[in-house]
Formats: sequence, C-alpha cells, structure tokens
Amino acid sequence: MKILHKEIIESHQEYKDILYKHAIEIYKDSIKYSETYGEAYKKVEDLKFKIKRTPELADLSAIYELAIVILEQKMRATSIKK
Repeated sequence: MKILHKEIIESHQEYKDILYKHAIEIYKDSIKYSETYGEAYKKVEDLKFKIKRTPELADLSAIYELAIVILEQKMRATSIKK
C-alpha cells in the first residue's frame, strides 16, 4: 500500500513539474511580445478562453491559469523592462 501511495505522490509531483514548466514558457512568451504586464495578461487570458472553447484542448486550461497566476504575481511587483 505504501508503494502505491508513493507512486501516486511521485506522479502528482511530475504532473505539477510539467504544468509549471509549461506555464513558465507561456509567461515568458507573453511578456516577450508585450509592452506591459497588462497586455501580456490579456494575451494569456485570450488564449485560455480559446482553449476552453475547444473540447479536445480544455484539459490544457490549467497551464494557462497557472501562467496567469504567475503574471499576476509579477504585475504587483515589477514592470517589464525591455
């Protein structure tokens, strides 16, 4: 039983790591092509909305939601410097 729990925890951690990695990529891409965090936020929100409307991609919305959380944290603290 302990082995099963360990496998579940490890697979959950792998999922979180993958989710975070992709969210960071989305975050970096959004600020790379934006003048402000607000503009980057809007781009990610638009992508998330489009993905949620596509049934076969709806499971990916968690990645975009995490990217938005990362953007919100950065928006409060800093400005984009080019």
